[in-house]
Amino acid sequence: MQRQGYYGRQSYGESDLLGLEVAGEVIAVGDDVTDVHAGERVMAMVGGGAYAEFARVDHGMAVRIPDGLDDIGAAAVMAFPCNACQKRR
Repeated sequence: MQRQGYYGRQSYGESDLLGLEVAGEVIAVGDDVTDVHAGERVMAMVGGGAYAEFARVDHGMAVRIPDGLDDIGAAAVMAFPCNACQKRR
């Protein structure tokens, strides 16, 4: 559906690559970011580019991954609330 343009352009992401859910290790943060740190494992929604090796995430969209949850499961977790909200509309 993203490939067909149904999701539109998001304000939080600048990639034309596909993919909306990401999970992995933070490698760097901006100077003003204090709530997320390099080395932490996070999951997030992005406006595009989740299929890339690296993705830029707004720190407000980053959620720490609980211990025991792998990256694949974490990325999937991010999709469920969004899908549920879309179904309610």
